[in-house]
Amino acid sequence: MFEGPEEVDETLMGGKRRNMPDSKRKQLTGRGTVGKTAVVGMKDRDSNGVAAKAVQSTDAATLVGFVEANTAEDAAVYTDDSSTYFSVDRDRETVDHSEGEYVRGEAHTKGIDSFWSMLKRAHKGAFHKMSPQHM
Repeated sequence: MFEGPEEVDETLMGGKRRNMPDSKRKQLTGRGTVGKTAVVGMKDRDSNGVAAKAVQSTDAATLVGFVEANTAEDAAVYTDDSSTYFSVDRDRETVDHSEGEYVRGEAHTKGIDSFWSMLKRAHKGAFHKMSPQHM
């Protein structure tokens, strides 16, 4: 359970479609996020600890449940302006990335974004492939 200010965000993990063999590429239907694994995570600013979890869906029930299960009731939570976090029962501030806002006072998600960046770099540079069961 994290006590301090928390940064919460989600990302999609998975390889690029153009790098897949034809047999696997033909199995995928749709565009964009097809074949990717959603991962939700939070970074505690005080301890620098990170909690992350692969999820089946990025709907409000899943993401809000993750936030409330891993934070103290009086913890401040910082997210992007995604509507999935509206019902979080914590003191919450947002930044609006679509409007070019990335920092407003204490409100930002740079720490968890940095974690996603390092995780994806390890994925490409060291592991090359991480299947959903390994996340």
